[in-house]
Amino acid sequence: MRIGFLPSLALVCLSACSLVPDYWRPDFDIPADWSFRDPKSPDVADLSPRWWEAFADAELNRLIVTALSGNLDLAAAADRVQQARAQAKIAGAPIWPDASLSAIGDDEFSDTPRGDKHTGDFGLSVNYEVDLWGRLRAGRDAALLRQRSVDFLRDALRLVVMADVAQAYFRVVSLGEQQKIAVDNIKNAREILRIVDIRFELGAVSALDLAQQKTELAGQISQLELLRQQTRVARNALAILLGLAPQELRLRAKAINAIAVPKLRPPAPSTLFDRRPDIRQAELELLAANTDIGVARAAFYPRLQLGLETLFTTGRAMQPGGLILALVGELAQPIFQGGRLEGELERSESRRDELLQNYHQAVLVALQEVEDAVVIRKQSELRAKALRVAAAEAGKAYGLSLDLYEAGARDFQTVLTAQRNLLDSQSTLVQANEQILSATVLIFRALGGGWTEAG
Repeated sequence: MRIGFLPSLALVCLSACSLVPDYWRPDFDIPADWSFRDPKSPDVADLSPRWWEAFADAELNRLIVTALSGNLDLAAAADRVQQARAQAKIAGAPIWPDASLSAIGDDEFSDTPRGDKHTGDFGLSVNYEVDLWGRLRAGRDAALLRQRSVDFLRDALRLVVMADVAQAYFRVVSLGEQQKIAVDNIKNAREILRIVDIRFELGAVSALDLAQQKTELAGQISQLELLRQQTRVARNALAILLGLAPQELRLRAKAINAIAVPKLRPPAPSTLFDRRPDIRQAELELLAANTDIGVARAAFYPRLQLGLETLFTTGRAMQPGGLILALVGELAQPIFQGGRLEGELERSESRRDELLQNYHQAVLVALQEVEDAVVIRKQSELRAKALRVAAAEAGKAYGLSLDLYEAGARDFQTVLTAQRNLLDSQSTLVQANEQILSATVLIFRALGGGWTEAG
């Protein structure tokens, strides 16, 4: 139905109404503390956004900076942020008046002395929907919330990329060190083979000892080639994280033991709500869905549309120009929609409930990630401590077994066992040191890496 312009103008004051449900952050049952306790470690309440610098490795610092500027997934995420911002602009446009200008012209031809005459009509149309129930504002607010959530999703991806780069770098360093250990052990195996070969020529040992050592040497060479393969694959993966072709990667890595291991203790579990961008992103998606309910509710109520139409004519032959002005107000009330409006409301409410579960799940996963990372680091540290003793003793056992074998006081099987124990303990120790560093990265990542919403 149509109503007069002035009466309709009086209804503008109703536009402050909102049908969006009130929102409070869900009160999840979050433990007050972690299952682990380490009072000797310092707190990380002031965790730095440049957390990777705690490892005191200049090469790692360089790689992280390169990844932040060159990683293609991050570049794509930045494009998605721009898309979300554009979508928010589109969603906010209906709040403002819609104005358009039109022009229609024609030419009149005459053989009189006055000649031809150009005439035309110019029209200005302005339409404005009065947001009586907050439907338009709710649509805009939901889009703004989703835009912000995309920002947080990009921040979460940045944290993942930085952690992946650090872990990939530690993997390359570890594999490189394992290669050096393998090369040193191959040299030892060749020396033992030389000794066994001499003793075989002298008739002091059987051909079995010679065959066993040749087998051992071949196995170690095979293991070295496998390590070289794994190193190349790890380097390639690191290059892709940096946004580089594998051929472009250059590394100046130090020994795994030369990389500092930061000491840290996670703060209270409740702080994760504001420390992790993925949790904030999940909450903003929930907020946006809650705002969508206001849009669905407002659809049940009347819509007031105001219009201004103007027409200016330049005049035709024997007709003067003029200005026509029309003001119109239209109020539309949905009566029967075949259940569409009820379905939209039900869908919006169900979507909000679904995202509430997703939000709760994101919080639980975050708690699990912190617990897992701390457990991995703690057990890796204990394991590395035992492996350092094992590697030292294996080195002594290897030297003693070789001396005794040359003196004829031990059989060759003792030497073989000592060789294998030395290689295994040295390689496993390097892997344990890598796991300590990798677990530390996981702790930083699980705590949000010093992220703040304002940043």
